[in-house]
This record gives sequence, structure tokens and C-alpha cells, in this order.
Amino acid sequence: MVSKNRLRNTTVIWLCIVQPEIDAAVAILDEEYEIHSPKDQESYRLGRIGDHQVAITYPPSGTYGTNAAADIASRIPDRFPNARFGLLVGIAGGCPNPRDQDKDIRLGDVVVSRPRKEHGGVLQIDMGQRTEKDGFKIQSHLDKPPRLLRNAIAHLQNEHGRGTPRRMDKFIDEIGKHRIPQKFIFPGSANDRLFQSNYRHEPKHPNCNRCDPSRIEKRDDRKSKYPRVHYGTIASGNMVMKDAQERDRLRDDKDVLCFEMEAAGVMDSFPFLVIRGICDYSDSHKNKNWQHYAAFAAAAYAKDLLACVPPAPVLFNEQSRRFPSAGLDQ
Repeated sequence: MVSKNRLRNTTVIWLCIVQPEIDAAVAILDEEYEIHSPKDQESYRLGRIGDHQVAITYPPSGTYGTNAAADIASRIPDRFPNARFGLLVGIAGGCPNPRDQDKDIRLGDVVVSRPRKEHGGVLQIDMGQRTEKDGFKIQSHLDKPPRLLRNAIAHLQNEHGRGTPRRMDKFIDEIGKHRIPQKFIFPGSANDRLFQSNYRHEPKHPNCNRCDPSRIEKRDDRKSKYPRVHYGTIASGNMVMKDAQERDRLRDDKDVLCFEMEAAGVMDSFPFLVIRGICDYSDSHKNKNWQHYAAFAAAAYAKDLLACVPPAPVLFNEQSRRFPSAGLDQ
């Protein structure tokens, strides 16, 4: 039986969807308390990260997409009345740009949603209208992350920018030690291959061993083995992006950094920040080899970020169903 006190004391919702994301979230906890898995509903694991009481929440196996995420987000106020905000932490397909050093996204890097121009950090790419003249035009107006988390991001960026050792790197160094499984280990830069946008994978081949190595983009080696963190727009919708040329079009037109399938379902339901580890390049060469490491890199960033969030209590207004906590103002 799950303790009602621990449900009430939970202040951070950590939403995951697929198993590597759940495994990474559990591995990054400082302390795990209880597990609750009712039939046909989302499951959750209660634990602690630093001074924060966390509920790792996830849907039944095989359930994903914006609708599944929205369903969970809609029940957060009832299940966790003192939850301050949510972190949607997991994996995504990247939008690399090898000709732009600032947007040279690679496998294992982390992308964090941040408001930019007319978008709040998440762009719903399957929301809009289609006309004979203009074709499909995206019309997405989702909420931005709460100010409390935007302030924490600014603080963390200042910490990272000073050149001091990052906490997230320390967490990554602990893979294979203590209770963090070896399956999260860095797959190696040699296994990070970005193929040219106009070179498609042959569907009959199970992997890229037969793909033409001359069609791999040439990129400079990085000096550091640790992931870079990129801030900006995350594309979300109920489809898996496996088209490199469409990926590049949205990257150039909308300044998209990665693609995923849940964020559009939660941003208007609860105060969320989206944190994604890059596990593929959103093209026909997609595979699952980087999923565990990318999920852990995202979890490591999330834990690093929580160290910059003050653990102040939140007063929940039952009548208005709103969260009037200091720092959450938009």
C-alpha cells in the first residue's frame, strides 16, 4: 500500500514513457521508497533526489504518444496535490547540423525545451491547417515551462559556463559503479554515425553495417566525452520522424533541435519542462543502440537541474485547482 503522506509530500513529477527512460530515472534516484502499479493506469515510483520528493510516473507498457502523456498529466493534481512542476525526461531523435558548430547535435547530447520567438519551447508539428495554396501550416501555441525552472536553467547554465566540473558528468562517471547498471555505458564516438540527408537506409538490411561509409558526414572529433546541452525548440507530435530531408526542413524553418512524441500532450495541462537525450538522428538509419545512454544523460541533466531548484513548499488551492507557488509565474 502506497503511503498517502508520501503522495502528498511529492513535489516533483518525473514523467517517462519507454523502458530505458524508466530505468534511467530509477537509477538516478538518491533513494527509492515505494512502487505502485494499478491495472490499466499509469504506474509510479516514489523516491528522493536531493531535497526533492519525486514521483517517477509512466503509462502501461506499449502506451505512448501525446494522448497517453496528456492522460497522465490531467490526473497529476488529484494524485499529487502538492506537486510543483513536472519534468518530461527521456529520449528523442536529433536534428543535427554539422555545418553549424552551435547546433552540432550528436548522439548522447541533451536537448532542453526553452522558449524562443513565438514558441514556448515545444512545437506541435501535427497541429495546424492545410490549404491548397500553402499546404500544411503548423499552428502551435503551447505553454512555456514555469519561471521557477527557467530561473534554475539560467543558474545551471552559469554554473556550466564557468568551467567547473558539472554534476551531470559526475553522475555519468558512476555508470557501472554502485547501483547504476553497465547498460547505460557510453557506446563510443565510433558508433555515432550521421549519414548524409539524401542517403536512405536500405529497408531489407537489419542494421547499417552495409551502408556506404563514404556517405557519412565528416565531423571533427570532440575533445570531451561528456554530452553537450542544447537549449531551444523541441518538436512533438504523434509520429516517428524517420525522414532526414523533412527533419532538415523543420530544423531550418522552425529552428527545431529534436523530435519526440509526448511533450505536446502535457504542456497545457501542468507546468512541465522537457529534457531529451538524443538516441538517433530522426532518419531511416534509426536504431536503438544509444537509447539507454541517451536516457541516462537526460536523467543526469535533470538531477543536475534539480540541485538548482529551491525545495520550497507549495500551497495547493483545492478550490481553484491551481498551483500558486512562488516562482511558478509565467
